[in-house]
Amino acid sequence: MDNIQAGVPIEQAGQKNAAGNGVVMKQFPLVAIAVAKNISDADMAEFIITYTKATHDSDTAVLASLVHHKFLTSLLKTEPDKLNKKALLHELIRFITPYESRFPNDDGKISTMLSLLSDCIIEKTGKLSLSDEEIIEIFGRGELDPNNPKDIFRSGYVIFTL
Repeated sequence: MDNIQAGVPIEQAGQKNAAGNGVVMKQFPLVAIAVAKNISDADMAEFIITYTKATHDSDTAVLASLVHHKFLTSLLKTEPDKLNKKALLHELIRFITPYESRFPNDDGKISTMLSLLSDCIIEKTGKLSLSDEEIIEIFGRGELDPNNPKDIFRSGYVIFTL
């Protein structure tokens, strides 16, 4: 808020390399409005980018916000008995990939982790084929070193917030 009050454009006001789940936690009302008003993913994406960068000036935060928005939108538009987890993950990968080029500091981590997660879903049951310990081994604990904000790129943080 201090940056915005000082005249910094909202898209540049956020803390550099900020890591946290505050933006994604506040997305459901935005998703509900977007679905109710039939606002396109592309239009919402531009809003979500600005919304995220106001507090978290980090490519990973932007990408996490975008994929969370798409994830929640897809869930709201899908009847529970028709939910296909693998198909949903592939939809998220297709959606986020162009944004990973636009916000390159993430190095494709989100789409890579979504692909790994998809590979661990048993087709017939839709359940994960991994134990909790295996999930932690593959994706990390999501614990970040406050002295090394780049830890977010190897922590599994984004997947844990999904």
